[in-house]
Amino acid sequence: MRHVSPSRVSRGRRRPDRLGPWPLVLVGLLGLSACDAPVVGNWRSDHELGNAKRNQLAVYGDFTVKATVFAAPVADPTSWVEFRFEGVWQDEGETFDFDLNCEKGICTKADEFKMECLAVEEDDGDEKLDCTGDQLWSDYPFDWERKPTE
Repeated sequence: MRHVSPSRVSRGRRRPDRLGPWPLVLVGLLGLSACDAPVVGNWRSDHELGNAKRNQLAVYGDFTVKATVFAAPVADPTSWVEFRFEGVWQDEGETFDFDLNCEKGICTKADEFKMECLAVEEDDGDEKLDCTGDQLWSDYPFDWERKPTE
C-alpha cells in the first residue's frame, strides 16, 4: 500500500496553502494604490481660524485617518473646542470618503460623521482637498491645503 500525501490529492478545489503568490500580489497592489492616492499625507486648514490655529488632517496609506478640528459654538464664538477624530477613508474614484469618529472633545454620537472630499491641484502647485461633512458638520468649512514640499 502506497501512502499519498493529502497535499497531492485533488478534490477539485485548491488548498489555501497552494494559491501561489496571488494573495500577496493582491495585497501589494491594494497597498500600493493607497500609498499613491493623492489624499495620503498631512493637510491643514487652508486658513487660520479665529483662535489663531489651523485644523490638521493626517491621511495614512493603510486607509486610516486622524484629524484635529477646532470649532466654536454659535452662541459663544470665542469659546473654541478642540475635537480629535480617528477613522478610515476610501477611494471612490473621483472623490474620497472619510468616516470619522470623535475621540476627544465634547463628543456625542452626532459628532461622528462622514466627509466627502475632492482632491484638486492648483496652478501654483498647491494641493487642496475640498470637503463637505454631514450631520452637525454639514456647514463647517472643511477646506484643506498642502504645499508641494509637505
